[in-house]
Amino acid sequence: MDEPERRTEEWTCTGVRMLNGKRAVSWLTERGRSLTFVERFRYVCGGLYGVEVADAADGHVTRYGEPRYRKPHPDAQLRAEWRAKEVAAEAGLATAARERSDAKADALDAAMEPLVAIARTMRTSAQREALAAHVIRLLAKEW
Repeated sequence: MDEPERRTEEWTCTGVRMLNGKRAVSWLTERGRSLTFVERFRYVCGGLYGVEVADAADGHVTRYGEPRYRKPHPDAQLRAEWRAKEVAAEAGLATAARERSDAKADALDAAMEPLVAIARTMRTSAQREALAAHVIRLLAKEW
């Protein structure tokens, strides 16, 4: 099977978005198509990038390598709009991360309740230390 022909296009990074609860980066291709990729790399919102791409037979676009920054998009108004959307998306992602963290903390607190109840019945520091050592051994064994 022949590999699709690669070419370099100029894409605009239109900022971070939330896609299915994950951080994604939105791009506007030079052909006017909006594409979103789940990725961790940081790009300048409103920046123009050189991107090596190829078209697949099914209409999908394959990106090769990392986009290379060239210059800012010439339209300051568009850059400001994209940045506002990016800030909103980043806030949503941060909120979702805090909610996940809070849910984990709540689950841990709930799981600890029976253990804390047992610890309250112990009268000596030796008993409490033995319980703590037992719990640490059990956790370490699972790790």
